[in-house]
Amino acid sequence: MLDRVGSTVRARESEKQALEQALDAARTPTHFEGGRWAVLISLIALMLSVFSLYETILKQARPAVYVGGVMHYARDPVGGVEVFAVPLTITNHGARDAIIISLDLGVAPLKSGRPASLTFASAYVGSNPAREKQPFTPLSIPGRGSFTGIVLFYPNDLKDGAANAVVIGKETYRFCVTVRTEKSQDYRLLDTVLGTPPTALSLEAALLWFSTPELVAGKTIPMQIKNARRHDLRRHAQPTNLACD
Repeated sequence: MLDRVGSTVRARESEKQALEQALDAARTPTHFEGGRWAVLISLIALMLSVFSLYETILKQARPAVYVGGVMHYARDPVGGVEVFAVPLTITNHGARDAIIISLDLGVAPLKSGRPASLTFASAYVGSNPAREKQPFTPLSIPGRGSFTGIVLFYPNDLKDGAANAVVIGKETYRFCVTVRTEKSQDYRLLDTVLGTPPTALSLEAALLWFSTPELVAGKTIPMQIKNARRHDLRRHAQPTNLACD
């Protein structure tokens, strides 16, 4: 009788040990899987943190230029040089501030056989060359910020610009707007550091009418903008109208 009871107790103890061993074996892979998931989640969190740091702090300035639907052509009452009033928005897609030193505007007629293109520079900000204008100063655009205004472009050479007008009649002209920043002096450096070169904006516009006497009298002529699109500047290219070719 005692032997039977002892055998029963030993059998139950063996079953208990076997059950405990099975439970330990079942818990061991669970802990291993939990460890793998914890490592994976930590890696994902780290990657998200690095991405957030890059997007909010480290990402270099990325200025991009956009244009409105109508620009204006005029002649400055003092000197008689050509003036283009272009509505622009410059958006900084980077996290760091973008310092815009100046803007360049290349102008060329689409009709073949016409003289070579001329280059204009951002001289004033305002709606009319005869009034309501202020000198263009370097722009500081914060990360994810933007600038919107009407930029008045004057010839780079005011003396020669008065004698050689690029607009001589009611026809279509091609324009190219480029941005000069602190880092645009060497596009090879930008290609290396930023991975992408600066962008330029090309567009076409035609005068709705043309009258030299009215221009001399101070009137402005609307120009309907079409076919506006952005370009990557070519390596080693200077910021002129050729950058959009």
